[in-house]
Amino acid sequence: MNKTRAIVVTLLCVCLLWAGCNDKETSSKPGELRVAVFGTTSELMLRTIAEEAFEHLTQTKVTFIGGTSRIHLQQMRNRKGSLPPFDVVLLDGIVQEIAAKEELLERASESSIPQMEHLLDQAQPRVAGGPAMYFYSVGILYNPKAFTKAGIEKPKSWGDFWNPKLKGHVAVPNIYHASGLDFVQAAASVAGKSRETLAGLKAGVDAIAQLEPALIYSAVEPLENALDEEQIWILPAYSYGAYKWIREGKDLAYVLPRERGFGHVTTINTVKNTSRSKLANKFINLVISQGFQYGLAIETPFGPVRDDVIEELSRFPKITERFPCGEEGFSKLYVPHWEELNKMRPSVEAYWFQKFPKK
Repeated sequence: MNKTRAIVVTLLCVCLLWAGCNDKETSSKPGELRVAVFGTTSELMLRTIAEEAFEHLTQTKVTFIGGTSRIHLQQMRNRKGSLPPFDVVLLDGIVQEIAAKEELLERASESSIPQMEHLLDQAQPRVAGGPAMYFYSVGILYNPKAFTKAGIEKPKSWGDFWNPKLKGHVAVPNIYHASGLDFVQAAASVAGKSRETLAGLKAGVDAIAQLEPALIYSAVEPLENALDEEQIWILPAYSYGAYKWIREGKDLAYVLPRERGFGHVTTINTVKNTSRSKLANKFINLVISQGFQYGLAIETPFGPVRDDVIEELSRFPKITERFPCGEEGFSKLYVPHWEELNKMRPSVEAYWFQKFPKK
């Protein structure tokens, strides 16, 4: 274990003890806590705290179940009214809004999750569900070397995607990705239409079709290959994926456009009707504790949800440049009205697949 991780685990243990995660009620009943996660770096951090702290102090085995927000949502729908498929679930903020509306999540409170007291306002639950676990953004990822060779200035605006010199070198995420829906909204604005109406969003899809994207991707592997081979020079991207690649040494750069990027949260929720509700809340309490939030920010490109962590990290700009950080960082991001966007989403997706048929 490296020095950073050792410090983080020590802090986690302290936070667990403070939260009462080793009390008799939990430690005397060995069992299993099922946590539905994404296949991202955050899962590795969750595994670390589960294996090196939570499991030892609660005598509870943590089992991770991979998937996406959409998959997790459908699994909860299929089991509504009976024992759920998992006890804790990670959901994108926009999908959490749907799950809350369908009464699939427990309403979090400071009495059940005391560490919520220390969360930023933007991290507090917006609906009847759990708090934010971390922040991230969607902006522009590009290849500076390819831009220089082609005599193209570095991108500053969403409108720069429509530069004729980029024809054949643009990648676009599938509409099922949050970043795909974000880009439709951005394209609507570029087309001079409202990103808050169905007609405007359809105009955004039309504008993306005019790009004739070289790649419309759903999985990371084909995109990464195309980037490595310099077939793709520009795409809308999640900040965490962008900085992961940059950290690995890829010749890429990430920028938020002058019109603002898009702001996102991943939320962590206790699933309704779970028989492990108290343990689920203790796990969530740990995830938003100071120790875990420090570790998440240092080890990954995800933004912390606590003021006290942001205040300390503000002295390290090389770390904080990778994620939305504090009020200044949030001011550079646009967060749609998720409830209204979800109402239009099925129609937008249907229109998308008219323009870009499934293969």
